Amino acid sequence: MPPNLGGPPTHIHSREDELFTCVQGRVVVELDGEEHVLGPGDSLLMPRGVPHMFHNPFDEETRVVAVVSPPGLENYYQALSELPPGPRDMKLVAEIMVRHGLSLQKKP
Repeated sequence: MPPNLGGPPTHIHSREDELFTCVQGRVVVELDGEEHVLGPGDSLLMPRGVPHMFHNPFDEETRVVAVVSPPGLENYYQALSELPPGPRDMKLVAEIMVRHGLSLQKKP
């Protein structure tokens, strides 16, 4: 993740658990409303069904290894990569999310 990169909005996976391990820099992960700052060697499990988001607000590049289980989320990223270039049509993104078991966290 490049420095000062905003991440995805808070979202929920219905099918997969996700494990982040930071290998360089730092990353902020918000998991179920609680903020965690991961540095090199730190890991955090984001279980399916739990709202989460991540971003890199720091002035240094961050690298994480993300392990997703069971497999299948790669199909979501493939579908996103096939969208037309230019600004993202969020209606299309939302349709892809639903198709792959993802949803945006609704604001209270």
